[in-house]
Amino acid sequence: MHVEVNGFVSDAARKLVLFAIQHGMHLLITGPRGSGKTELVQWAARHLDRPSMICHLGGSADVEATLQGTTQLRDGETRFNRARFAEAITVPFMVAILEEMNRSGDTKAQGMLLSLMDGQRKLYLDQEDPDSRTVDVADGVVFVGTANVGADYHGTEPLDAALLDRMLKVELDYSSKEYELLVAHGLSEPDAKRVMKVAKNIRKQHAGGALTGSISTRGLVQVAMLLTHDFPMQTAFEAVVGLWEPESRAALRTILKATS
Repeated sequence: MHVEVNGFVSDAARKLVLFAIQHGMHLLITGPRGSGKTELVQWAARHLDRPSMICHLGGSADVEATLQGTTQLRDGETRFNRARFAEAITVPFMVAILEEMNRSGDTKAQGMLLSLMDGQRKLYLDQEDPDSRTVDVADGVVFVGTANVGADYHGTEPLDAALLDRMLKVELDYSSKEYELLVAHGLSEPDAKRVMKVAKNIRKQHAGGALTGSISTRGLVQVAMLLTHDFPMQTAFEAVVGLWEPESRAALRTILKATS
């Protein structure tokens, strides 16, 4: 059974995201990994019957190429191929999701995003001669950035104040209805209660430095899937949390024994 994580996001967050997209207001959604940031935006786009696309900024070695495109030599001729992102923003009412916006690599990438969200509404494909090659943002296009914020997330960088000033902010946390989410994914009530106890202790010990990893709402859903396919509790948590240090693995096993 598939249950959308966004259904367990607060009503206030859902309403704000829907309102922003309807009224052409750009958004920055922050929160811990696996808290449903991207799923929430995709749900909102479907709910409003808008097209959407995801642009992964954090996983790109060349953010400029990801946003703009690349130049290639073919048959002796130099040709510029627009990026998928550059094509997508020409589609009216597109919801462009900028994944891991604070991992965009350099300030130049943030400058490109700024020109998309301000009055210019243009993507400049040629920084040396901006007038020669540009992409106009279509009517109704909204940009929604997602970001993991905190000391756990390496490789992140502050976002430009001018960029932030053009975006509404939505902060997500782990759902207050995670227990219901586990039951919805097929766990018995006793198993769901035990999983929640383990998760609470994992997060507490992670916050205190005893564990190098924690578990997200998405991670709890993965644990539930493994348990409903008859994997042992220890196997499920070790597979999802991914603790490599012997001390952390021992601490996790102690938590599991204490909740058995």
